[in-house]
Amino acid sequence: MASQRDTRVAIRALLDARKTPTEISNQLGVTRHTVYTVKKSESVERNPGSGRMAKLDPEGFKKVAQATPLKSMRAHARELGVSPMTVHRTPCEGGEATFNRQDEETHLQRCKALLNDMKKDKWPPYSPDANPLDYTFWVHVERKACNLKATVKEHWDAMTEGTSGTPVGLSGAA
Repeated sequence: MASQRDTRVAIRALLDARKTPTEISNQLGVTRHTVYTVKKSESVERNPGSGRMAKLDPEGFKKVAQATPLKSMRAHARELGVSPMTVHRTPCEGGEATFNRQDEETHLQRCKALLNDMKKDKWPPYSPDANPLDYTFWVHVERKACNLKATVKEHWDAMTEGTSGTPVGLSGAA
């Protein structure tokens, strides 16, 4: 797709070649109104001030946003009387994103820290039939079983020979 300036240059060249506005509009795929606009202007350059004016000044908005960094973009939009999308696009036009906090950890750094803390045996395998209970429920069951095992061992060690006696099923009286 040709730029606006290229289209205007082509229209001007065809007008100088004595083509009619209808022929030019059919050939270039532009409206006749565009051809007439270029015809009445003296140059192919756009006039300063033509086009839609900016709703927000990027520098002015940057100062407002930095003065109240905890206010959301929607709140700024409501206060300034513009759409939230206008406020969202404005920091990009200023060249520097306003709502990034340089001193905070990035999301990626936090994820890496969390993944480094996770042990390999706790990492669930990539399997479609892996049950989430295998990695959450059984950890608690194992912990309880180990506690019970320690208690049983402690009581077993505390028993004397006289306490143990003969097992019930092994007595000779039957």
